Amino acid sequence: MDLRRLEIDLQNKKFAPVYILHGEEGYFIDKISQLIIDNALDDHERDFDQHIVYGRDAEILSVSGELKGFPMMAQRRLVVIKEAQDFKDLEKLESYVSSPSQSSILVICHKYKKINGKKKLIKNTNANGGIVFSSDKIKDYKLQDWVVSYIKKQGFEINSKAAMLLTEHIGNDLSRMINELNKLFAILKKGANISDIDIQNNIGISKDYNVFELSNAVSEIDIKKANQIIHYFNNNPKAANTIVVVSSLFKLF
Repeated sequence: MDLRRLEIDLQNKKFAPVYILHGEEGYFIDKISQLIIDNALDDHERDFDQHIVYGRDAEILSVSGELKGFPMMAQRRLVVIKEAQDFKDLEKLESYVSSPSQSSILVICHKYKKINGKKKLIKNTNANGGIVFSSDKIKDYKLQDWVVSYIKKQGFEINSKAAMLLTEHIGNDLSRMINELNKLFAILKKGANISDIDIQNNIGISKDYNVFELSNAVSEIDIKKANQIIHYFNNNPKAANTIVVVSSLFKLF
């Protein structure tokens, strides 16, 4: 199921008994799991019918007991396993997802790596009314368009140079990208057009030493400036991601 369809179903309180959210991009996993938490139960129902646990602390007997218990104050129980990649007994839920309780919702948040699609946990979920969502990284060539679209949805605009500077500096770490953009949204007036100056002044990108300026220096055959920027990157590893630098230069040529 694609992200937009899933969001609409959750907002309309149309739930599946099991959700497996897995993949390299943690941002979408956090977004979907939070939508489930926000919509599955009302505030007054959460004390008795919501159970959120982290993988490293989860115990299979406790999780199973919560899932098989009857709701006390609501129509359903909600069990969320965050950081499920650290849950050593995750595969022991295979039998549960093959016949899940219709009065419970199980959400498995498995970040930074996909679960093998051949495993019974995935197969049983797909076969018994559950939803498996693969959270993939945004491809580099699609990242700038995604960022521009996201910014517009928040009620702002951004010029092309600023969008390029932002994506080349941060890369496709969407969680960090959203955090940095939220800082901008907090200080700019709604509807503002975000400029490269806004990016440089508020997101810690050097005005003179960044991937964008390196590309300019190379295209202008300004050897001195290009070497100065590379030297700066060498002494400040966090200033630029090597993969992003190479990708930028590749696109330039």
